[in-house]
Parts: sequence; structure tokens; C-alpha cells
Amino acid sequence: MFPDAGELYTKLATLVGSWLPPNGVFLDLGCGVGRTVVDAARIAPDGLAIGFDLSLSKVVRARTISQGTAVLRYPVRAQEGLIEAQIQGQDRLNTAFAIGDAAHVLLPDRSIDCILLALVIGLIQDPRDLLREVFRILKPTGHVIIADPFDAFYTTTVHQTIG
Repeated sequence: MFPDAGELYTKLATLVGSWLPPNGVFLDLGCGVGRTVVDAARIAPDGLAIGFDLSLSKVVRARTISQGTAVLRYPVRAQEGLIEAQIQGQDRLNTAFAIGDAAHVLLPDRSIDCILLALVIGLIQDPRDLLREVFRILKPTGHVIIADPFDAFYTTTVHQTIG
């Protein structure tokens, strides 16, 4: 079966929308081209949506999409097979993007309302380091969304690590 990125992003936006206050701070660790960051910026118009990724090219692309100067493209499933969906640039001012290691984020303790880890756990050498950092910057009333449906081993490891 073909992957359907549109379905994944729709589900993630629904989860983010249920946990991110309108003035909240959202962080996507491993943001790629920033699709969920743009969604979070729309959900929390009085807040801030931050994308963090190791890839310079992804962060540059995410910035151009969020500023409205590029089109976001992603695969979606159709009866005929895989097709490409497009979303015009978003012109979102409440977004920020940075390059770096998700296990070493330069943000203050207890400063983030909602953190997304989508498809990154399997790419991290030691998920425990990542989770320690996540819970350091997460507000006590905050939420963490872990979406890694493709690698049950790492997902199981994370669940065992956090309790």
C-alpha cells in the first residue's frame, strides 16, 4: 500500500489542535519541510510554532513555505495510486525554524506546550537522550505526541522508557 502523507498530517493536526492552546508554543523535533509547524501556527495564531531539524535544506525549504514563497508538495493516496498534493505558501509570521540536534535543544526549561516527534525516534541513536530533553523543555501541563508507526521496536522502547 502506498503511504498517504496527507492522512498522517491531518491526524497530526487534529492531535495538535486538541492540545495546543491558541497562545501556546509548539515544537516539532524533526520538522522536515514544516507541514505540521504551519498547521500549528494556524491552530495557535497568538502563539509560536517552532520547527527543528538536522537538515539545512529542509529548514530552508520550511522557511520559504511558511513565509508564503514556496509550495508544499506531498504524496497522497488516490484510487489510481500515488498522486502529489500541493498547498500554497502559508505566509505565517508566528513560525520559527532552527537547525540542530533534537537531543540538545537550546530552549528554556518548561517552555513548550506541545512537542511533536513524528518519524524521528528511529533516527536517534539513543531515544532516552531525546526524551530527557523533551521532558526538560516541556511545560508541566504540556503534551508530547510521538508518531512513529513504521518501527515498532523503537516505539516499544520509548513506551518502556517513559513508563
